[in-house]
Parts: sequence; C-alpha cells; structure tokens
Amino acid sequence: MKAKNLLFVIVIFSLSSALAQDKGLEYLYDFLQGQYQVVGREPDSDRTYTGTVILRKENGQLKVIRKINGEEIEGVGKIETVTADEVTVLRVRFVQTGKKYEVTYLIHSDLDNYARLSGYLYLQDGKTKRAGLEALFIDHR
Repeated sequence: MKAKNLLFVIVIFSLSSALAQDKGLEYLYDFLQGQYQVVGREPDSDRTYTGTVILRKENGQLKVIRKINGEEIEGVGKIETVTADEVTVLRVRFVQTGKKYEVTYLIHSDLDNYARLSGYLYLQDGKTKRAGLEALFIDHR
C-alpha cells in the first residue's frame, strides 16, 4: 500500500511540475508581445537590414509579422527548450521567396523590463553555411 501512495505522490508532483512549466511559458508569450525594431544580417551574406517585427499572442503561440525592406511576411513563433540544459528560446518559422527560414532567439530583458531578443537566422533545410543575425528591441513609438 505504501508503494501505491508513493507512486501517487510522484505522479501528482510530476503533473503539478508540468503545469507550473506551462504557466511559465504562458507568461513568456505575454511578456514577448509587442512591436520591435529589428536590425539584422542575412544568412550567407554581408547584407544588413532594418525593419519592424510584431509579436502577437494567438492560440497558444505567437503570430509574427515581419516588415523588412518593404515586404511583409507572416510567421509563427513558439517557446521551446533547447540543449541538454533546456534553455528557453523563442523559435520563429516563416517562408520568404519560397525558402523556409527559422530564427532562434535568446530571450532577455532590457533595463526597463521589456523583452530584448537576439538570435541566429538560418534556412530550415540545414544548408546555411553562415547564419544570419538578428536583434529585436521594443519599439516605444
């Protein structure tokens, strides 16, 4: 009987831990919402760009609207964990000129407690030789 009770406690603890993690992820979706100024460098290139990125929480993920060089592209962002250390990142996927891209952003905060994101931009097919770079700063306009 004690083994059953112990198993019950372990299951309840595991479920409550998983629920707490989901709640933490929900907080990050709220924290990341907003309009950002973006500065970047294209993958496999020295070409730089600026523009805006809008992150909007929808259906348990982020709708991403990228406005760069007069072109508007929509994508999807999800909070994920990577590496053995389970580092929390924002991974954004979008299609541009028929190519599937992915950006993996580290999540930081600035001195005013707004989100600040920095990450690598690359092709999803794994053929990127030199990843692009992006930094997103909250747009207070």
